[in-house]
Amino acid sequence: MDMKLDYGLYQIINTRTGQRYIGATRNNFHQRFYMHRWSLNRGAEEDAAVKSANTPLQEDWNTFGEESFEFQVLEAGPRNLSKQERKAWCNANESKYIDPFIETDKLYNLRKGGTKGSFSKKATKSWRSSRSPGKGTPLIWTDQKGKEFYFESQIEAARFFNITRIALSRAVERGGWGSANRTPRHRRNTTLVVA
Repeated sequence: MDMKLDYGLYQIINTRTGQRYIGATRNNFHQRFYMHRWSLNRGAEEDAAVKSANTPLQEDWNTFGEESFEFQVLEAGPRNLSKQERKAWCNANESKYIDPFIETDKLYNLRKGGTKGSFSKKATKSWRSSRSPGKGTPLIWTDQKGKEFYFESQIEAARFFNITRIALSRAVERGGWGSANRTPRHRRNTTLVVA
């Protein structure tokens, strides 16, 4: 097997706890493993802008260190497929490795497999309890002039800003909006906090 040519399914195993993250890459294993290590190592730095999207994996990486994790190839895909066919192959085969672990505490995966995989019950419960305030949580938004706006709930605030509740939750986690060009002008450099 050539790590720079082959693609397919892989796992990242925490050798101390036995937990694993099972993933798929349609590019190549070498590149994917490098990107995982890079984002996890960046996430270990305080106030890093880049963090792994998988919080439990990131927390264990920070706790146990890189030396406690092994990157392993589970199955290489056929070499003669196009990018679209590779993606379909990965999506079709990923769940067969995830399913045996989905209801255990031995899996870091937040989704059940494939790009459209639904969230596992354990991940959904964990995400709801730790990630963001509930949809009925009151919020305070401070605009650029320092004027405060009170919202009875996240739903009310999401409607006011004309964004999804998920996008609003992310803004709450960050404490508001920065100065990014994608942010509408009236929201740039403003704060959004739980009341």
